[in-house]
Amino acid sequence: MERRTVEEVGAILDVGELGRRGALAFGANGTLAFGDGPTVDFQTDRDHLHLGGQVINIASVACGCFGVRACWRCPGCQQRARRLYLPPGETQFLCRACHGLAYASQHEGPGDRAVRKAGKALDRLGPPDGSVRDMGRRLRAMRPIFQAILAELGGIEQGGR
Repeated sequence: MERRTVEEVGAILDVGELGRRGALAFGANGTLAFGDGPTVDFQTDRDHLHLGGQVINIASVACGCFGVRACWRCPGCQQRARRLYLPPGETQFLCRACHGLAYASQHEGPGDRAVRKAGKALDRLGPPDGSVRDMGRRLRAMRPIFQAILAELGGIEQGGR
């Protein structure tokens, strides 16, 4: 049986996003809306987020010369996490491991993985501007990427990987 994936979860507490929106500032309060999912009232104190009836610890982690970065302490396992999830039917925000969530890419076959890699490579190049010079640049940049993907697919067809 395949595990649920994080992409299927509607309610995600992302510490970076909430920090940018000012929701982690001391004394902040309001309502968090999760798309089509639930809405939850919140309030923050110095190092806790009070979310409905759940209290989530906010930890600080030193990150080199960039100062300090906030993260959650998962209420289930106390591990640090940047995101906590609330899958449908669950009552607590917990980390991916505690909810037994996987990433969609963990369920991909080799062919699907190759197609996803090729799409990401094209996205990195940005949109074409339509000129012949741009087309040449894009083809030169893509050649080693597509050669690697084709080699991987060749190994799959021959029974490898």
